[in-house]
Amino acid sequence: MKFIIIAAFILCSLNSPTWAADVPFSNGTLQLTIPQSFTPLTEEEILLKFPRNSKPPLVSYADSRRANTIAVTWSELNPKLTPSGLPSFKLFMKKNLERSIPNLKWVDHGLKQISDRHWVYLESRVPGIDVEIHNLMFFTDVKGDMLGINFTAPESNWEQYKLEVESIIAGLAVK
Repeated sequence: MKFIIIAAFILCSLNSPTWAADVPFSNGTLQLTIPQSFTPLTEEEILLKFPRNSKPPLVSYADSRRANTIAVTWSELNPKLTPSGLPSFKLFMKKNLERSIPNLKWVDHGLKQISDRHWVYLESRVPGIDVEIHNLMFFTDVKGDMLGINFTAPESNWEQYKLEVESIIAGLAVK
C-alpha cells in the first residue's frame, strides 16, 4: 500500500501542470516552463529576498508558500563571456561564492549541455536565517553576456522540488 501511495505521488509530481514563460533580455528571450502553483514575486518580495547591494533578477517566481523560488538574471559582462570561457567562468563563480558565503557546502558543479547550449551549474547548500537553503544555479553566455537561472528551496523541501526543477531545466531554450 505504501508503494502505491508513493508511486501515485511521483506520477502526480511528474505531470504537474505548468505554464510557459518567456523572459526577454537585451540579447534574446529565455523560454522556460513554470510550475502552475508558482507566481511572480512582487516588488516588495524581491526587495526582501535579494539584498539591496545586488542587482535584482529580471524576474522571480515562487510557490504559494514563497519557499521554493526561480530567479532569472542577466548581466552584461566585460570582458565578454564566450562558450570556450565557461569552464573558467565556473571556477571564478565557485571561488567568488566560497569567499562571499560563509559555510557554503558544495553538492555538485560542472558543465551541462541543455538543448543546443552549454551551461555552468553550481549546486550548493547554505545556512539561511532559520533553515538550510539548497541552491542550484545555471549560467550561460548569450552574445558575450551572462544569463543565469537560480532555483532555491529549503533543504527539507529539495527532494520534492527537484523533480520540477529537473523538468524546467530540460526544457530551457534561449531564442
